[in-house]
Amino acid sequence: MTFKFIHGAKLYFGEGTTLRVLFMDGLTKQYDTEDAIKDIPELEPLRNREIFLKGHLEMGGIVWNDDLDISIEEIYENGKIVKNDDDKKELLVLGAQIYVLRNSKLMTQQQLSKLSGIDQSDISKLERGELNPSIMQIKRIAKALKADLKIMLK
Repeated sequence: MTFKFIHGAKLYFGEGTTLRVLFMDGLTKQYDTEDAIKDIPELEPLRNREIFLKGHLEMGGIVWNDDLDISIEEIYENGKIVKNDDDKKELLVLGAQIYVLRNSKLMTQQQLSKLSGIDQSDISKLERGELNPSIMQIKRIAKALKADLKIMLK
């Protein structure tokens, strides 16, 4: 049996207590935190829209503060697959791949920059999905990380 690591690439907020997460496998799942609030009373503050909108995506899930979080596995397993029309979704997934691989190797952006010959500021933009890299840049980063990078296009 193989264990699959689940990582989110982008968090989107919907109406009420609904959120969507673009995952590194390209799926986007919608999740209503209201369901979790019913089971876990400590999540009650998420009904406050101002607090809800302060959530951010981290490796392990969606985090609002030290006491409020929902695991990425919960969202992946119990979220509903939805269409994602974000025209940058492939760049966001690629950026998340680079970020996860770089961190798994305990490498800084500066170190990756030196190994790949790509400016550190461009690596930062790539990881945030804000830069459309050339195929050769992707190849240089993959070689520097000694890993495969995959892009799925539809």
